[in-house]
Amino acid sequence: MKTYNYKSKLFYSYCHRDERYRERMENTLSLLRDKNLLDEWSDRKIVPGTPFRQRITEELDTADLVVFLVSSDFLASDACKEEWRRAKENANKTGQKLIPIIIRECPWQDFDNMKDYLALPKDGKPISQWDDEDAAWHDIHDGIKNVLQEIRNTFDVKEGFKQEISRLEFISQNQESIEIDDLFVFPNLVHANNTTIMTIDELIDNKHILLIGEEQSGKTTLCRKLFLHLIDKGQPAILIDLEETGNQKPKSAFFQKTYTSQLKGDYDLWQQKTNKTIIFDNLSSQKIDFVEYAKTHYENILVATSNDNYLAYFKDESRLAEFKQINLFPLKHAQQEELIRKWKSLDPNIKSGETQLTDGIIDQIEREVNSIIIHNRIVPRYPFFVLSILQTYEAFMPQDWKITAYGHCYYALIVAHLYKLGVNKDDIDSCFNFLGSLAHAIRQSSSEQHSISEPDFQQFKKGYQKQYILKDSTLNRLFDQHSPILSTKNNEVRFCWTYSYYFFLGYYLSGHYEDSKDMITGMVEKSYVKDNSLALIFIIHHSNNPEILDDILLHTMCTIDGQQPVTLDRNEIRVFQNLLEKLPIHLLDISDKSVEEERREQRNQRDTLDNEEINHYEESPHDTMNDIYKALKNMEILSQILKNKYGSIAKAKLSEMIETIVDTGL
Repeated sequence: MKTYNYKSKLFYSYCHRDERYRERMENTLSLLRDKNLLDEWSDRKIVPGTPFRQRITEELDTADLVVFLVSSDFLASDACKEEWRRAKENANKTGQKLIPIIIRECPWQDFDNMKDYLALPKDGKPISQWDDEDAAWHDIHDGIKNVLQEIRNTFDVKEGFKQEISRLEFISQNQESIEIDDLFVFPNLVHANNTTIMTIDELIDNKHILLIGEEQSGKTTLCRKLFLHLIDKGQPAILIDLEETGNQKPKSAFFQKTYTSQLKGDYDLWQQKTNKTIIFDNLSSQKIDFVEYAKTHYENILVATSNDNYLAYFKDESRLAEFKQINLFPLKHAQQEELIRKWKSLDPNIKSGETQLTDGIIDQIEREVNSIIIHNRIVPRYPFFVLSILQTYEAFMPQDWKITAYGHCYYALIVAHLYKLGVNKDDIDSCFNFLGSLAHAIRQSSSEQHSISEPDFQQFKKGYQKQYILKDSTLNRLFDQHSPILSTKNNEVRFCWTYSYYFFLGYYLSGHYEDSKDMITGMVEKSYVKDNSLALIFIIHHSNNPEILDDILLHTMCTIDGQQPVTLDRNEIRVFQNLLEKLPIHLLDISDKSVEEERREQRNQRDTLDNEEINHYEESPHDTMNDIYKALKNMEILSQILKNKYGSIAKAKLSEMIETIVDTGL
C-alpha cells in the first residue's frame, strides 16, 4: 500500500447524540488514514482540564476540511451552528473545504445556505434512508478521497503568510491597515546595459536575476510583490529571507519546511511542477550556498542584495556569473506621482466620491515632497522615504499642506528610525548629541565622502565618551545590521543616508554657533557649493540665532554689488515682444496629447533637470560665476527661511529678507 508524505487535517463538527456516526465515519476513512493522507480531529481528543472552547476554535481554524454530521440534533445545537458559520468565514478567507454529511432526515436545505455546498452521500440522501448503509459510507469514502486529492494539488499561499508579507509598516489616518497592493508602484529598474524594465512580467522573463539596490530602496517589497504575482498567476514560487535562515544549511528539509510554512498542497507534487521560481532576499556572503543549491532545483532564481554587499563580495563572484544584474534606482517623478495618488486615494471621502482627487491636489503635495527630497541629494526618492514624508505630513498637518516645516519631517524620520533600532526614549537625546558631534568631526576632516576613517572614528569615540555618557549598547544600535544609521565600509565610518549627515551637522553647528562661527561664515561665503548650501538649510532649521540670518543677508546683498546693472535696448528685447504677441495663438493651439501624457512628459523633464542639477553649483574657477551661483543659492536659502520660520522672525527682518531676495533677483 502506497503511503504519502502529505496529510490533510479533517475536523468533525457533530452533535454528541450522533457520536456513533462519527465513529462509523472514522472506520470508513481508515484506509485514507493508513495511507497517511488524513489526520482527523474531534473534540473527543481534548484532554480533561483543557479550555475546550479555545481548543475547538484553534483546531477548526487550522483544518483543511470540515465535515458536518447533519441531523435535526445538529441543527438544534447552537455550538454546531456556530462552527458552521465560522467554517464559512474560513472558507472565504483560506479556502477551507466544507462538506455536509447528511446522516438523518432533517430540513438541512433550509439552514443558512448549506444547500449551496455539495453534500454526501450522493444527492444529499440521508444515510439512514439508504437500503444498504455500507454503500452510503462507501460513497462518502470516495467523496472525501476526491477532496483530499484536490487539496493535495492546490498550491495556494497560506492566508497567514500572505497577510504577513502583504502588510506595510506605514500608517495612514485614512486607513488602519495598508497592504502592498494599496500602494505598490513598479519601481525604477535598469539593466546593467541601461535598458529599463517596465513591468513585473518583463522582469520575470529573465531566468536568473541579481537585484541590486540601496538599503530602504524597496528590494524586499519588490520580492514580496513578485512572489504574490507569481502565485496569483498559478506559477510555483517560494520566498526566502536569507537573514532569517540563521545557522540552517541549504538542504532539502529546509526548503520543504519553508514551502510548508508558505503554501498549501503536497510538496512532493509541487516539486514535480516545471518553471518553479525561488526568490532570495538579503543575500550576504555567508549565504551564497543557498543560491548554489537553488541552481540545481529551480528554473528561475531572483536574488536581492544591497549595493554594499554587491561591491564587497559579489562583483566578481563566479557563482553569480550567469545572473543578469538589475539595479533598483530612486523613483522617477511620474512614479512618485503615481505613489502619491495611491496614498491620497486611501482617503475614504475620495473612495466614496464625496471628494474629487484633482491634479491640483496632487501637484500641491508633489511640491511639498520635492522640497524635502531636493533632487535626491538629501533623501533619495525611494518609496520608503516618499511614504515616510507623506505619513509625517499627515500626522503633523493633515489639513494644510501649505505649511512646510520640512525640518520637522527629517526629525520625525530620524526619531522613528532610532525607535525602530530599539533606542529608548531616554537615550534619544544622547544619540542626537553623539551623532551631531560625529557629523562635525567629519566636516572638520574635510571628507568629501561624508566619512571618517575607522582609526579616527575610534579616537573620536574614545574622546567623546570621556566627555559624555553614551551606553555601548546604544552606540551598537546605531550600527544595526539591518537598518543602520552609521555603517563601516572600506575602513571608513559614514552616515548611511545623506539627510542624516546634514541634519546632525546643522544640529551641532546651530548649538555651537560661537565656536563654529568661522565655519558657518565660510559656508555662507561659498554657499554656491552644494555641501555648504544644504548644511546651511539645516543650520537654519535648528537655530533661531539672528546672526546667521544677518550673515546670509549681508553676503547676498554684497555678492553682486560690484557688477553693473545690465541694460537692454529695444532691438534686444524684441524677441520677448514677439513671443508675447504669439502667446495667445499658442494658448489656443489644441495639443494632440492627453492631460496624462502632458503630465508624464513634464515629469520626465523634471527627471532630466534632477540629473543636470547634480552637476550645478559646484565651485567654478570664474569668480563672477561663483558670485551668481552664490546669489542664487542664498536666495533659495532665504526663501526656505521665509517658508519655514516666518512665524518666529520679526516683521522688520522679514521685510529686509524679502527686499534682499527681490533686489538680488532683479
